[in-house]
Amino acid sequence: MATVRGSAVLDTIAFVRDTLGIREHRMILGLLPRACAAGVDLTLSEGQRRPLEYLVAYMEQAKALFAKGDVDFFRRMGRYAGARNRHDSNFKFILGARETAVRMLKVLWSARLDEGTLEVVTSTPGGVTFRLVGFHGSPSLCQWNLGVVEGELEATSARHTACVFQGDPYCEYTMSWEA
Repeated sequence: MATVRGSAVLDTIAFVRDTLGIREHRMILGLLPRACAAGVDLTLSEGQRRPLEYLVAYMEQAKALFAKGDVDFFRRMGRYAGARNRHDSNFKFILGARETAVRMLKVLWSARLDEGTLEVVTSTPGGVTFRLVGFHGSPSLCQWNLGVVEGELEATSARHTACVFQGDPYCEYTMSWEA
């Protein structure tokens, strides 16, 4: 079973609490299965791991309740988490300089999620393309991942160019910024 780092769960909860409210966070928890709700509470520490399915259930319940028609909801949720990582997490020393962050993408991925492998395809001063091979999360996680790396790298453009859920053998993402 794939697991996710506690900081990813906490950043997702923070997005909900900061953009929707604490009452809405509690409503989401109230609709999740008991084990899942207990796994995504605020007693979680940044370094603890939780089943990835708990994060997905929380994210999808939030969208179902409060953002049904918002096609960018998961991406915005991820971008919020990525920006928090860049400024407030244990990884801010890696994310402080974009070129270091690009070099360390594989490490950042494996610290966040323990499923799949990140491979950098191309890297230039103005952008990066990378693939996630062996990642089988969910379509909502594909968009969340896009947003997380977009926020971490402060990309001005971010695209999800290939997806396992569209029949591709991997997910591929392209980020760009002013060089």
